[in-house]
Amino acid sequence: MNIFLLFRIKDWIVSKFLFNLTLLLGISFFVNPTLTYSIKSVALLFIYIATIGAFGYFINDCFDIESDKKSGKTNVTDKIGLSLKILISFSLISVCVIFFYFSIISIKSFLYLLGTQVVLLLLYSVPETKIKQNIIGLIADALFSYVLPACITIFIGLRTFEWTFFTESYFFTAFFWLFILGLRSILMHQQKDYYNDTLAGNRTFTIQIGEKQAAKITGFLMIFEVILFVFTAFLLPYCLGTTVIIAFFLFVTIEWLNNVSLIKSVNNLNDISSFLNVYYNYYLFSALGLWLGIQINAFYLLFFAVFILIKYEKIYFLLEKFYHKVILFIYYKSKGVIRRIKKIFC
Repeated sequence: MNIFLLFRIKDWIVSKFLFNLTLLLGISFFVNPTLTYSIKSVALLFIYIATIGAFGYFINDCFDIESDKKSGKTNVTDKIGLSLKILISFSLISVCVIFFYFSIISIKSFLYLLGTQVVLLLLYSVPETKIKQNIIGLIADALFSYVLPACITIFIGLRTFEWTFFTESYFFTAFFWLFILGLRSILMHQQKDYYNDTLAGNRTFTIQIGEKQAAKITGFLMIFEVILFVFTAFLLPYCLGTTVIIAFFLFVTIEWLNNVSLIKSVNNLNDISSFLNVYYNYYLFSALGLWLGIQINAFYLLFFAVFILIKYEKIYFLLEKFYHKVILFIYYKSKGVIRRIKKIFC
């Protein structure tokens, strides 16, 4: 059983972990945490994203088995029994809750947020709810993919929501941007899956309204998203606003060096969407790590190194090597030891 395929690690390690890690690093400007506090916060964020991210993709795949068969897509959860599926789902949520129970002072607030996210993930995944067929599914996806993870990330970094660095209007603008980003993201995903969903008989929102209409809505959302992001960036204090500019120059320089005809290569909404995602997920993260390393602690420069590894896909090679050489080695050796002990005493 390959956990990289089972939990679709490549799908969340960048778009979910790095994206929210950028937000967590931004908080460091204001709380000026100790190195221990920062490491603990990053570890908690990784545990949250790894467990709940894996749960979300896993549970969605479990309910998509039949539709994936119709469209010819491979679904690794098809080979897993119902009891094991329930055990894996329960275990992922339990691991997350246990770690946070011993690390967060206000566990109730965290559980409210986490519970809401899990319920939305389940409602979205279960075919009988049919929310994928209408705008409710888009709203649910935007909330559990972007807005709620951002809320939990802030909670991890501050251990409380009671902070006065920004006004309520700023939070409204920032979370509204995340919400619009989430809507654009799920619409683009449905457009990419249009052919497979048609084969599988999935009546998604995009199939209901048609590709052309979905593209128009996506284009409008994309423009609105960029405007909100720029407006949000201008509201940021100088120290954080600078990182947005650094990220832009890093993006233009590195992407242009990789592809000299960068602008000419942009042909459709999918290309623009991909560039926006790369900017958010990679370059904001790398610029903030670079700036924090210069301004606060050289430790944060490690995050810039992580950016290089992930950008050039070296991190996946290292993770898979660690899994095969260390995790599986310990697992099979442990099984061998247990087998020998049983022979001795039985």
